Amino acid sequence: MRGRCPAGQRGAPRNARLGFLFALLSLLFLPFTALAADLPALTGRVVDNAGIIDAATKAA
Repeated sequence: MRGRCPAGQRGAPRNARLGFLFALLSLLFLPFTALAADLPALTGRVVDNAGIIDAATKAA
């Protein structure tokens, strides 16, 4: 029969549009997530808020 799609391709154009829309919205909202990151204030060249660097190394 003419004009009919095979059973597996009926929703392909719609799925492609939804995928493109999702990718576009993800790229648009990506900078907002970077701005919302909670980063420690820079107090020097190395910020050791976890306390991993010992006092002798900090003094050097």
